[in-house]
Amino acid sequence: MQSKFKFGSCRSGLWPFVGLVAAACAQADVDGKGLGAGANSGSGANSGSGANSGQAGNGVGLPDMLQGAPVEGEGCNDLDAKPELVIPTVALVIDRSSSMTEAYGAASRWDVLKKTLLDPQVGIIKPKEASIRFGLALYTSTAAAPTCPMLDSVDFALGGYDAINAVYGPSLTPNVKAETPTAEAIRAVTERLLATADRSPKYILLATDGEPDTCPGTCMGDCPVHERPNFPRDPNCGQDESISAVQAAHAKGIKTFVVAIGNEVGEAHLRALANVGQGLPPVLSDMAYNWLRYSCNIKPANLKGKYIDLAADPNSNELRITAPMQTPMQAETYRPENAEVLARDLGKILNSVSDCSFRLKGVVTTDSERFGKVYLNNVALMNMDPNGWRLKSPTEVELLGTACTTVQSSDWNLKISFPCGTFNPE
Repeated sequence: MQSKFKFGSCRSGLWPFVGLVAAACAQADVDGKGLGAGANSGSGANSGSGANSGQAGNGVGLPDMLQGAPVEGEGCNDLDAKPELVIPTVALVIDRSSSMTEAYGAASRWDVLKKTLLDPQVGIIKPKEASIRFGLALYTSTAAAPTCPMLDSVDFALGGYDAINAVYGPSLTPNVKAETPTAEAIRAVTERLLATADRSPKYILLATDGEPDTCPGTCMGDCPVHERPNFPRDPNCGQDESISAVQAAHAKGIKTFVVAIGNEVGEAHLRALANVGQGLPPVLSDMAYNWLRYSCNIKPANLKGKYIDLAADPNSNELRITAPMQTPMQAETYRPENAEVLARDLGKILNSVSDCSFRLKGVVTTDSERFGKVYLNNVALMNMDPNGWRLKSPTEVELLGTACTTVQSSDWNLKISFPCGTFNPE
């Protein structure tokens, strides 16, 4: 939104407040200096940098009601914010377990998900490869696998469709019993995301069709051993491990979205994973607790996930869950019932992470958004207009509506500037 008044320099007059600042302007003109911030700011009781700057070198300042307003004049030009498009990095973590061969409409879960992601005409990845840095991890494990998890991976890159298609396109699920070690896969992908040198926001998009396992109990070779001494390694006890892995990723700045393919992912676990993926607390339901405690022999003290309202005595053998099934805040869950809804949900997730944000080379001072000037292809955009722009944070501007569409679909030139005193450049 444009400011109602345009505050001119001392030479042109601050006409709404002539009586208040005439003396200050006269003195500033005698000294050959404007009443601005930045290089020509002086010192005094009311002086400062950024939005509160406004002290002339002779110690005469602006009235309190004008503090923070940009003032044009000598040495007070607009500052180029040097916007840089924020490119998110998304790891596609795809369940490759045996159950992915189950029917999902007219085809298998595996084939429908693959087509939804890879089809060159209607798939999700191809149109987004120029605005999202994609990577891939197909994960599973088998009793004969030398390591757990088994990962078929593609490194993160812009324009990554061809590389992903070369690995994912011909891939099949194993022809032997294959498990779903989700926690181990999330931990491995988290390490790879953190190893990238860029400053991009990072995400995991997990697509799975069942409750998570751990590494198979009959695994041969150099396999990691689950932390359950003197207890058989059961691959069906991975819920707590998965929640813990996703929580650990979020603690390191990586958000996770979970898409359940089919109906075998329990609602309580899906909701818990969705919550922790967005930094919200999960609830461990009584059914999940009983499964982990008595079927998997995991004592409360050994649970790795951080839950709300667990028993005060973590070593108790009794069920002591007091939390309700619904937490006050809930992340959105995704359980598409068919291929059409799957494509819609995946598109919604990817649109949410590639939101036309631009990182600024500096910081916009508090309450100074309205003074920004944004030009896309030499056309001025309005602040907070549905097709204009907004200040997403003090260091980020987001383009909205048709402005965002222009950036995503064509060549573009963007210029963002703020008056001195409203922007602190790096």
